[in-house]
Amino acid sequence: MCGICGFTGYRQDQKTVIERMMKAIEHRGPDSEGSFCREKITLGFRRLSIIDLEDGQQPMESADGNLHIVFNGEIYDYKELRAELETFGISFCTHSDTEVLVNTLQQYGEKALDKLRGMFGFAVWNEKEQTLMLARDFFGIKPVYYAEIDGHFVFASEIKSILAFPGYERKVNQKALEQYLSFQYSPLEETFFKGIYKLMPGHMLLYKNGSYEIKTYFKPKLTPGQWNHKTNMAQLRSQLSEILKDSVKHHMLSDVEVGAFLSGGVDSGYLASSSGADQAFTVGFDEGDRYSEVNKAAKVAEKAGLKHHVKIISKQEFWDALPDVMYHMDEPLGDASAVALYFLSKEAAGHVKVVLSGEGADELFGGY
Repeated sequence: MCGICGFTGYRQDQKTVIERMMKAIEHRGPDSEGSFCREKITLGFRRLSIIDLEDGQQPMESADGNLHIVFNGEIYDYKELRAELETFGISFCTHSDTEVLVNTLQQYGEKALDKLRGMFGFAVWNEKEQTLMLARDFFGIKPVYYAEIDGHFVFASEIKSILAFPGYERKVNQKALEQYLSFQYSPLEETFFKGIYKLMPGHMLLYKNGSYEIKTYFKPKLTPGQWNHKTNMAQLRSQLSEILKDSVKHHMLSDVEVGAFLSGGVDSGYLASSSGADQAFTVGFDEGDRYSEVNKAAKVAEKAGLKHHVKIISKQEFWDALPDVMYHMDEPLGDASAVALYFLSKEAAGHVKVVLSGEGADELFGGY
């Protein structure tokens, strides 16, 4: 996890402002920071080093010096894309996926988004065209927020970084509150902070000459017609197994150790055991077995040969953690599992930098 932020337009205090914005998201990238300041654009970055630990510093520019990027996420097909770009004569100075991403954007423009396999939230400044492009991955794994404040277009990985920009007046967005009281979260593009918006999954935003437009570049489609009615269950299981193995293999690309979240369920159990990870992390509640899957997770860990780390959350710890959980989420969410994930992430952070999880499997496989 890294953090990006920035704004358009000139300010005498550009450096001070971007440092303040970066400081607000320091927890997203404790390893290093970097900034890029020009008359019409300022970019900021906080880094958690995962790929190319020595040379993957950001902001980073394209080979021709035209594009400047800050990028949060991972591009899982970056090696294939790099080989493709090298056939066009593009040379590389690092082994990072960031350099591949910025040069893919330079080579293909907006069409580059169709080539990306990964999770991402990025901002790229085009010096020749004087444009800023934001993009968010297909499923919205990585966050991107934006606002217009006193003539500046401001963006960041978290709302709290935008709040650090001078001139923003904090007001509650009543529309988002209504949604939350109905659904326990707000599905709107508008956030709980009036005037601050989230870029939706599978969307890109192009800012130019004081205005912006948003485009959808990805829409998931159900294509049941591609399955032959003669295909039997064994064939479907085999195809699904190959797809999952390929996905896990790409997600394990890292120059640091990758661990795994492990509950007692099928999703995380399958991924943890098939990932090749060495360590797994589980949380439970101090309520006996009623709300705990620790014993089930321990059996999976033993079977898979995983070093198993367990954190038991007490009642007092649960309630004491709520302010911190709310701070890091930026917006209200009526799902108590966020607290468990907070403790799970803290436990894992003491041992590894990256973890694989089973999040999202219910939505894809009809688990609800």
